[in-house]
Amino acid sequence: MNIFEEFGGAMKQGTKQGLSSLYFDGFYDAASTVFNYFEQKKRMLNSKIIEGQYLNEEEHYLLAQIDLFHEELDREFKKTISTQGPKI
Repeated sequence: MNIFEEFGGAMKQGTKQGLSSLYFDGFYDAASTVFNYFEQKKRMLNSKIIEGQYLNEEEHYLLAQIDLFHEELDREFKKTISTQGPKI
């Protein structure tokens, strides 16, 4: 094998690993943003209730669904991070 083939293979592998890392970093950041939003919204709605305020119809629905949304997202997130990464 000549030096160009060897170097080209190393570059190709490095590029794949770099792109996979960028993909997972971006995916993780996006998922974390959504998880944090759900947690913040849930705390805000619960604090309204604790303070004796009434929730409107939309807030009731959101509070009832947050845990379901969070569980579904968590399942999808775990499935995605357990794969070998994007096909590059």
